[in-house]
Amino acid sequence: MSEELKVSFYLRHKEIKKDGTVPIMGRISIGKQMAQFSAKLSVPISLWDIKAARALGKSKVATELNRALDKIVVAIHTSYEELIERKGSATPKEVTIAFQGIASGQESLLGYCDKFHKMMLQRVGINLKAKSCDQYRIAFNYLREFLKAKYNLKDISFGALDYSFIEKFDRYLRIERKFKPNSVVGIIGRVKLMIKRAITDDVIVYDPFISFRSEGEESKPKTLTRQELEQIMTTPLDIPSRYLVRDLFLFSAFTGISFSDIRNLKYSDLTTNDDGTVWIHSKRIKTGVEFHVPLLALPIKLIDKYRGTTEGEHLFRMLSNTKTNFHLKKIAQMCGIDKCLCFHAARHCYASVVTLSQGIPMETVSRMLGHSTIKSTRIYAQISYEKVDGDMRLLAKKIKGKYHLANL
Repeated sequence: MSEELKVSFYLRHKEIKKDGTVPIMGRISIGKQMAQFSAKLSVPISLWDIKAARALGKSKVATELNRALDKIVVAIHTSYEELIERKGSATPKEVTIAFQGIASGQESLLGYCDKFHKMMLQRVGINLKAKSCDQYRIAFNYLREFLKAKYNLKDISFGALDYSFIEKFDRYLRIERKFKPNSVVGIIGRVKLMIKRAITDDVIVYDPFISFRSEGEESKPKTLTRQELEQIMTTPLDIPSRYLVRDLFLFSAFTGISFSDIRNLKYSDLTTNDDGTVWIHSKRIKTGVEFHVPLLALPIKLIDKYRGTTEGEHLFRMLSNTKTNFHLKKIAQMCGIDKCLCFHAARHCYASVVTLSQGIPMETVSRMLGHSTIKSTRIYAQISYEKVDGDMRLLAKKIKGKYHLANL
């Protein structure tokens, strides 16, 4: 059971100001613990009632002063109740920190979340995608739900935040909302980024979540084997739209270009070198990073196949991402592939089956995929057992007869 909270006020007589007033100090007591704070108010000594700890009379000065003191008491009790609801206990120092956040007009957590989202909206179309911006709004809505569900609060002061708050929010997302680990990591990451911006804006002075790490799980690339890729290439399909989807998937599998970037490709992005090599030069919509891909025979044939079938300069006419992935799942079934196939698997296929497994250096693959760091490329790099077997066979040939064990 929580101990009783007491709030009292007194004068600091030793610090009389030039106008004859004296600063009012506050004292927060919980059990045997106590913390003091400045009320940031002052009063003439003659106007102060020591026993009542309030200004005497009903003059305008006394009335306004007492109203201000009452507001401080309410803010202190609100902060105390927030801490008790959230942590089960509170010290006078913790209450003081939380209350001073409210009393100074400090931004509330969700209030600042709304401001942060508006700042992100201003970046859309410049260095941020609308979809990425919307993910912040969604993350902050989960934060709003958490406050309501766990503490029955509409908002909370920054001063009341601590390690246990983000820990409980993480647990809420995993257990009660049943989000996958990597989804939780994404939501927590966006909240932490907002906190860092709040520090930059001098809303708070330190990061209460700095030592917290949300645990995700290692992502496994969704790719195909060489045999599965060949099945997609050779299996007869039933309707024209699935042939289109298959061809686009294969174009991605042999160029590494993503769905949104293929949609954006134009004939002006194609160049032909003096040696006859056809290249695609473009920028990734997601990151703005340039990519340069020399085309193999199959992608060139697919470009020629659909030449003249689109309006304007675009290389291909395309279905929506949702319809495309729907058809890919049907194609996988028709090919006897027991995988939940999606378009992004083609990009992984390019990295693992078409390039890296054939000995293309990771640095080269990274450049063609338009990755800003090679760390991103490593996620795509899934080397097959066939590649490992082939490499070891080559090694066995190279070292054959070079090493001999005595007495064997």
